[in-house]
Amino acid sequence: MNNTHEFAITCSEVGQATQTTHKTKPGPPSHAVIQTIAEIEDTDPTLIEPLYTAIDLDVLDQLFQRPHQSKSQSRVAVSFSYKRYHMRVTRASTVTDHEDSTHLPP
Repeated sequence: MNNTHEFAITCSEVGQATQTTHKTKPGPPSHAVIQTIAEIEDTDPTLIEPLYTAIDLDVLDQLFQRPHQSKSQSRVAVSFSYKRYHMRVTRASTVTDHEDSTHLPP
């Protein structure tokens, strides 16, 4: 059994009153952030400017990989600024992948 998470990435532009929330596919939060920025900027994810000056993506992934024992731990949120955006990352849900344990005869 393997648990992965879906994330909600809330993004607002500096000086703008509106914000948008993007629900992502299961995977690490670093991938969710990169995909969201690429969608907002209407570009390929490999072409966005590096995020290392805004946030350490390895640490972001580690924060959300830790199992949570209480409701307060499941409500972790990370906020940071990137270029002209304010980003907020939260866990939207947990998806459990069950490996098929059916064995076929040889």
